[in-house]
Amino acid sequence: VGNADQYLLSFAVAQLVASTIIAVAWLAQFITLVLTQTRDGITGFMTLRDLLPTLSADDEVTLDPKLIQSSILFFFQGVLKFALTEGEKIVMIWLNISARVQGVYSLVANLGSLLARYVFAQIERAANTEFSKLRMDKHREQIADILANILKLVMMVALVCVTFAPNYSYMALDVLYGSKWSATQAPHALAVYCWYLLCLSVNGITEALVQSVTPSAQYQAFLVMVTVVYWLAVAQWMRHGVNGLIYANCLNMVLRIAYNCCVIHRDINVFEMFTIRSSYPLGVAL
Repeated sequence: VGNADQYLLSFAVAQLVASTIIAVAWLAQFITLVLTQTRDGITGFMTLRDLLPTLSADDEVTLDPKLIQSSILFFFQGVLKFALTEGEKIVMIWLNISARVQGVYSLVANLGSLLARYVFAQIERAANTEFSKLRMDKHREQIADILANILKLVMMVALVCVTFAPNYSYMALDVLYGSKWSATQAPHALAVYCWYLLCLSVNGITEALVQSVTPSAQYQAFLVMVTVVYWLAVAQWMRHGVNGLIYANCLNMVLRIAYNCCVIHRDINVFEMFTIRSSYPLGVAL
């Protein structure tokens, strides 16, 4: 789009198209599942109308209380996740931070999060699925091995970024975006952001294990506390510019990692077969 006034509209249209494609894909998958179940005689969701509230004999809408409770829980967790992932943007607008600082942070966050979205998120999702299949009382040793090996993998990937980012972040930004951005605080902020990626990778895997065994209410209460601390840190460290926002995100991840380790040690008790040292990448690999 050539007109600068239409940039936001173009972004909104792109988001709408992407969401529509995802919704259509899930709808097609559901229709395929319904047809398969109907052919094989499996009970469950048989038509698309089964997803909608139904009328009872008294013409009253009936809703499953368990589904309502689960929906409220997922909604509350989504709000907390949004506050933790997008909170710094809300605080920046609230404190009237300059557009230049917001632009530098957006550039660094979007560029640095490519690794988190396309690598760490997929590994975390697979780990969460695997942990959910295993029973803690019967597969504790296997869980410890999976936890240690996946932590080694994600830490090695993150440490590559931490190692090379300080020396090559300026060159990367200069090649990709030109001197307009490489001459700003962005190169140094990108190097600092790689440390956040390291914390993010460790938290993702340990949190996948904790969420598979910890009651949701307890986890939600902890997220509320972390959200408050995180927003206070963002407001306090905003004076340091973009780096202050990244420091606040690192604090957020460190608090969640500490909580995860405490839960793993207290409830899962795999530290008899798993130690923090066993999750370190091998010296030869480093």
